[in-house]
Amino acid sequence: MMAIEITKEELRTFLVTYQGLSLPTFYGDEGIENFVKQVGCIQYDPLNVVGRNPDLVLQARIKNYQPRQLHDLLYESRVLIDAPDKQLAIYHIDDWPNMTRRRERSKMTAEAVLGYRHQLIALDYVDDVISYVENYGPTMPSDIDLGKAKRDSWGHGQISSATMDYLYQAGILGVKNKRNTQKIYDLNSRLIPNQIFCLPDPFANEEEMMKWYIQRRLGAIGLFWDKSGDGWMGYYTKNTSLRKKLLQELVAEGNVKLVKVQDYKEKFYIRSIDVSKLKDSIHMQNKATFLAPLDNLLWDRKYISTIFDFNYTWEVYKPVKERIYGYYILPVLYKNKFIARFEPELYRSTKKYFEIKKWWWEENIEVDEAMLIAIDQAIDQFLDYLNAPKMKKASYRKIHKDLLTIHERYQNKQ
Repeated sequence: MMAIEITKEELRTFLVTYQGLSLPTFYGDEGIENFVKQVGCIQYDPLNVVGRNPDLVLQARIKNYQPRQLHDLLYESRVLIDAPDKQLAIYHIDDWPNMTRRRERSKMTAEAVLGYRHQLIALDYVDDVISYVENYGPTMPSDIDLGKAKRDSWGHGQISSATMDYLYQAGILGVKNKRNTQKIYDLNSRLIPNQIFCLPDPFANEEEMMKWYIQRRLGAIGLFWDKSGDGWMGYYTKNTSLRKKLLQELVAEGNVKLVKVQDYKEKFYIRSIDVSKLKDSIHMQNKATFLAPLDNLLWDRKYISTIFDFNYTWEVYKPVKERIYGYYILPVLYKNKFIARFEPELYRSTKKYFEIKKWWWEENIEVDEAMLIAIDQAIDQFLDYLNAPKMKKASYRKIHKDLLTIHERYQNKQ
C-alpha cells in the first residue's frame, strides 16, 4: 500500500485551496451549491453576531455573497435542505436518499433526549401534529397549543415544540421557511420533489452506509487524519476501531488514498477523487479571510493546532471568567497560515456600523505591507457581506497598534 508523501506546508496549502479560501473556486448560487456538494454539509448554528455560521462560511468563499442567496437555495429553489448531519447542518437535496439511515438514528436519539428531559409526552401527539400540518399547511410550534412541557435548561418549553422537533429529526417534517431562527414546518413529502423523496435507501447494509459517510467526512475537510476528535463526530464516524477498519478497506478498494505527512506518525487519508486537487494546490495568493467559528476547516481543533499551529476554541458557551479571548471570536487566515483573531461587533441601529473591538496577532507573525493590504481587502469584503459600508468610529486604544494602522488606512480610503 503506497502512501502519497507530502510535507506539512503542502498539506496546509492543499486544505486552504480545497476549501476555496485561496484561489477563486466557487461563484454565485451555483458556486454555493457546488461547494456544499464538495464538502457534504456546512454546520448550522443560530447565533447571529455578524451573521450565522453558514453565512460566515460562505462569505469567506463566495465573492459578493449575501445571506439572501442561501435563503433562496434553501426555501425557494430548495436545492439545499436544513437537516441533521454533523449536528444541525445544511446539505444538498441529492443526498436525501443516502441519509435514510442517518434520519433513523436521529429519530432514536431524539426519543432518548425526550426521555432524558422527561418530555416523552411529546410522542403522544405525533399523529395529531402530522394531521394538523397536513390539513393546515406550513405551521410553527406556536400555532398548536398542546400545553407546557417539563423543562430543564436545554429542553423545549412547549409540547408542540418538542413534538415538531422530534418529527424534524425523524425527517417527517422539514423547514418550509424560517422567521429569524424559528422554523416554519411542513411535511417533507410536500417540500421535497417526489422523484427524490421516494427514492429508497441506496445502501444494502449499515457497513455500506458507513463507508459512504466516512468518505463524506473526509470530503468535508479535504484531507484528514484517523485520530478521534470533533472532525469524526457523528453516528457513523466516531467508533474509532470500526472507522479505522473501514478506512483500510476503502484504501484497498481504491476509493481512498493513504497519505504520509513528513514528520508525523499519524495516518492521513484523502478521497481518491480529490488527489488531483492535491497535486494542483501549489500557489498561494496574498489573501486574507475571516472564518466562521464552525467553518469546515476548523471542525477538528486538535488537527488545526497540529497542522496550522493555531489553537482556537469557540468560547461562547464558557463562563465569562473562563474565556481567554471573548464571546465570539473570528480567526484570520492569510495565505495558508492563521495570523490573528478578532472580536467583531455589528451595531444594528438606524444605520449599521461594524467595529473590530479587539485584535490579537498570533505569535511570531511578521506583519508586512502585503499582509496589511490583504486585511484591508478582507475588511472591505466583510463589510459588503454585512451591508455595512461604514465602520463605527471606535476608540482605537482597544485595538493593537498594528491594527490601528489598518483602521487608519481604511478610513483614509473613504
